[in-house]
Amino acid sequence: MCPETVERGLEFRLKNNYTNLMSNFLNTPTEVSFDLIMEDDMDFVEGCYRLPGKNWQVFVFSKRGDLDSPEHQFVSWASGVTGVTIQVPTLFNLDSRSVKKLLSTILNIRSWETIKGPDSIVIR
Repeated sequence: MCPETVERGLEFRLKNNYTNLMSNFLNTPTEVSFDLIMEDDMDFVEGCYRLPGKNWQVFVFSKRGDLDSPEHQFVSWASGVTGVTIQVPTLFNLDSRSVKKLLSTILNIRSWETIKGPDSIVIR
């Protein structure tokens, strides 16, 4: 990874640590919305998440055969919308539970409220 990507990732994590603390203090939920009807194991998942006091952001999960463990990258689309792309090994069980668990780990979030949010393709 280039130093700029590492720096952006660290800055993002510091901001999210603060957001998570404020969410717990204010009892404000973190929200997640799936664009697709979730099944037991999917090859691709896209949706949005919203941290307390923040705009909607996009997540994109996909499977890749040459991975041993999940990899993620924080991204900014041409529209200015930010988010995260996550690639998982082909044998990884990709369902709503595993998506929320990985997002929790990456974003340092304790829990999610699943709601019907915006369509990620529209906002990005």
